[in-house]
Amino acid sequence: MPFVVASDGVRLHAEAHGEGPPVLLSCALNTTCENWRPQVEPFVRAGYRLLLWDYRGHGLSDAPDDPAAYSMERVVQDLGEVLDALAPGAPVVLGGLSFGGLASLHFALRHPERVRALLLVDTGPGFKNPDAQRRWEESVERTAGYLERKGLPAFVASRAAESLVGRLPELPAARAASRAIAAQSAHGLAHFGRRVAAPAPPVIDALSRIAAPALVLVGEHDAAYLRSAEVLAAKLPKAESVVIPGAGHIVNIERAEAFDAAALGFLARVAPVDQQEAHAVQRQALAASRQRRYPPPPPGHLEQHPVAGQEPLGVGLEAHHAAAIVGPERRVDPRRDALPVAGVEAVRESLHLARGGVQELDLVIVVDGDFDNDVAALYKKAVGEFGWYDCLSSNPYRVGKKSYAYELVDQFDGAIPDRVIHPTAGGAGIFFMWLGFQEFRSLGWIDQVPKLVSAQSAAAAPFVAAMEQDSTEIEPVVAADTVAESVKVGNPAALGWRALAALRESKGTAVALSDGEILDAQALTARLAGIFAEPAAATSVAAAKKLRVAGTIKTDDVVVCNLTGHGLKQPEAIQVPEKEFAPIAPTLAALREQMRNLADISSP
Repeated sequence: MPFVVASDGVRLHAEAHGEGPPVLLSCALNTTCENWRPQVEPFVRAGYRLLLWDYRGHGLSDAPDDPAAYSMERVVQDLGEVLDALAPGAPVVLGGLSFGGLASLHFALRHPERVRALLLVDTGPGFKNPDAQRRWEESVERTAGYLERKGLPAFVASRAAESLVGRLPELPAARAASRAIAAQSAHGLAHFGRRVAAPAPPVIDALSRIAAPALVLVGEHDAAYLRSAEVLAAKLPKAESVVIPGAGHIVNIERAEAFDAAALGFLARVAPVDQQEAHAVQRQALAASRQRRYPPPPPGHLEQHPVAGQEPLGVGLEAHHAAAIVGPERRVDPRRDALPVAGVEAVRESLHLARGGVQELDLVIVVDGDFDNDVAALYKKAVGEFGWYDCLSSNPYRVGKKSYAYELVDQFDGAIPDRVIHPTAGGAGIFFMWLGFQEFRSLGWIDQVPKLVSAQSAAAAPFVAAMEQDSTEIEPVVAADTVAESVKVGNPAALGWRALAALRESKGTAVALSDGEILDAQALTARLAGIFAEPAAATSVAAAKKLRVAGTIKTDDVVVCNLTGHGLKQPEAIQVPEKEFAPIAPTLAALREQMRNLADISSP
């Protein structure tokens, strides 16, 4: 469930990971739920259902233009509606960092029956002193003005970075959090700061009314919140406190292991996991997966909702995922959806979307320009100008690509291949496949993940360059002409850095293929497997062949090559020698001669 729709129509980005006692974590002001990403795996592995969300105006949530849409009362209501959607009926452990902790306290005071415990991280009870409140409001106004004047990238690069991602910005988690923060809406954050954070009522006099147990965590070097932590620990009736050595304000990133140990130790006492029940649920789910007990679709469903393998014109993955995003079961206006695609793919997008129930497809516009630069720049401007709904890889509905991992685990009956090779353009397939495997490992259903391999055309291979240079960043390249049209992307701006991290964390690699190698692999796939793959899809087979010749792939390795598109996507790429179509006389002698010429077959 990527979004929860609030009662006033605002979409709130929300995530649920794992099963077990629910724990909801709220982020600090001006940050996103990406700041909590380091906690997903350890919390899920410990048996908890971790819920993350973005306030309105933050992260991937909507950012209303109307300032009146923002208030502390609205934040409390939004939090409750997220809980209604992700953990209905269950009391939860509420946690939050900085403003997230204050929001959790406000919710606990209004809805004590819904709060099992509190996890308060580098936070305070608000300002009771008028002078302190005035200084806080002035600080928020300066930040809001800065955001509006200079934008988020400048903000992340400023001195404010320490309060956003911590004192160790070189950490992978901090870099990921920085990118997510920089992608936010400046006006949304400014409205939230002025209307919610600045005038937030203090709760210091009401703390004694909170009966839920609480853990107060603070970084040793977070001077602004050390005293606040002492106040919370003293005034909350059932509070305990922990100071994390060596940490500043963003303790969960700077000292993730120490934070996890303290938080999970507290949770084990106040919200213990039924290990026997948790293991039983995991065993049942895995058994169901292995038995493949899939109910048949209702009559007519396949005609209205195409699935993989039934797409018109041998459609590729992009069209398939686009239909999932804007299909009739999504709360999206199909008349305002936008998706930039290369070449003939636009026609297939239209056909596939129409088959998925989206009927109002008015425009397919051809742009004369480079896809990475000219088309991408025009697309970004057009989304803002015309209010189109963005269907790019950064769209949260695209997480459906995690099903690569799910289906592989299912089809291998819980076993894991040594390598999975995936044709790579923008990196979404690699990144989401990695997430899928990680989720299964965190649940204890698998004990390892495969090495992921990015297969790219040598004409557009930024992942290969980054791996060869041992770089942690993707440097854009100028994409040259290639027969592998669907992976001709030189600047994977949306998810490239995440896909690169997935390649490194899985101990994988990236391989560049020439057009000749790609076309040879396309023919090999057809000859040995009976599959007509488009050239871009055949890059995975070409990469496997190249790695086998190099000795990277051993004879007993199990390797999966993902084929991401049918050959009918690009039939013009097929190169058939002219002599194969030369007519022959209708005689056996002529037939024997042609067979010898084409296949070196001697007649008996």
